[in-house]
Amino acid sequence: MKQLLVFTLCALVSGLMSCSSKPDSKSEKPKADTLTFTMAEKTRTYQNCSPYSTDCTSIRFSYPKFSQLTGPLGDSVRVLIARTFAIDSGSEAEMDSSQLAFIKEYSDLMTSEEEGPTVPWFLQTGLSVEGQTTRWICLDEVSSGYTGGAHDFGFSQYHILEKATGRQLHLADFFDSTGLKKLTRLGEIEFCIERGIKDNVTFEEAGFNFKNERFFLPENFSFKENGMEFIFNSYEVGPYVLGPTVFVIPANKIVGLMRKPETKK
Repeated sequence: MKQLLVFTLCALVSGLMSCSSKPDSKSEKPKADTLTFTMAEKTRTYQNCSPYSTDCTSIRFSYPKFSQLTGPLGDSVRVLIARTFAIDSGSEAEMDSSQLAFIKEYSDLMTSEEEGPTVPWFLQTGLSVEGQTTRWICLDEVSSGYTGGAHDFGFSQYHILEKATGRQLHLADFFDSTGLKKLTRLGEIEFCIERGIKDNVTFEEAGFNFKNERFFLPENFSFKENGMEFIFNSYEVGPYVLGPTVFVIPANKIVGLMRKPETKK
């Protein structure tokens, strides 16, 4: 039954029979519509300390390098890489410069203060391929770090890009208005389960700040084998102390709500 539900969800989402970004080990060749890539990483540290040490100031970037990526999708991916790593064009030279500037800023702070910072800085930013279908590819942007202050920071953001146009897809691309209303209600149930919010407790009483107590789904979502995963990052609907909220709407509750895939004539 579980395999049938996953099969149905993937067929509706992509028009294919697979949602996985991983190549089939039994296949001799990758599918023609599968974008191939390798993961690259750049790391710099302060005074050559070990980046895996807790007392080391370090900055690490990881990102996919696609073998063939042109047209609108290629442009969109380059823009996304540039935005993810806060650089202009997304080039590796700019990544190097950005990392050097981060280390220099910490070094200057160490020499300008009498005792220097008591806690090392770190920044880890990554972009990875979460999954892909014939229609789209999902990239997961993740960043965490500490550069002084009361606490560290972090977030995760999914980007689902349409392969043919390069545009980012939203919930409305997968659900009509009726389906989206039902999906939102399902999401509210799963959110409350994840957060342990009982029926007689308001969002405000639980510490969350949904306007007028009306729950909404974030556009931060991805399709998984077990359903749709949604993420509210810290501060989005609650204070930092509550942290992020990740919840999943099961596949068997979604398949009947989605737009039917268009068939080619």
